Amino acid sequence: MCVRHPLISPTLLAFPKLLSTTYTGLGSFDVATASYLLNYVPAEEMADTLKGVVDVLKEGGRFVGLTINPVGGLPDYPKDWFSKFGINCYGFPDGRRESVVSGGMISCDINKMDDTADPIHLDTFYHDSQTYEHAAKQAGFSSFEWVPIKRHPDHGDWPQEYFDWHIAMGYIATK
Repeated sequence: MCVRHPLISPTLLAFPKLLSTTYTGLGSFDVATASYLLNYVPAEEMADTLKGVVDVLKEGGRFVGLTINPVGGLPDYPKDWFSKFGINCYGFPDGRRESVVSGGMISCDINKMDDTADPIHLDTFYHDSQTYEHAAKQAGFSSFEWVPIKRHPDHGDWPQEYFDWHIAMGYIATK
């Protein structure tokens, strides 16, 4: 089940109650994963969504995923990063990512690498780390750990800022 959210562009869908209403009859699991799901959930619905994950995890089970970087005050990406690294991340709608408060929006343009100038455009919520951690605790997780994206040796020539300002951060929540 998914519903449209008024702050998300019409081409995207938010999944605020997907897990809590859909998967409860499937049994229990050691691990659940999600890539860029929680950044489409409004803060006030995040605990309910995470509760759905808790309900299907075995005791000690882990929820592992990626979400928009929860570090506040990150700047817009330099414009040339779109051609160099295939992504541009900036405050919604026209820049100033460093001014976006938790619950606000950020935009990301992703190069489709198909020789067209038309990027994949995403508008998504920015939540600070406390929002995720509080929702996880409310949902019943015993711990919530952040895992930063690290530089792979093959990318030694990429600027450290790319990793310091990375669009994503990993997390591990344990039941």
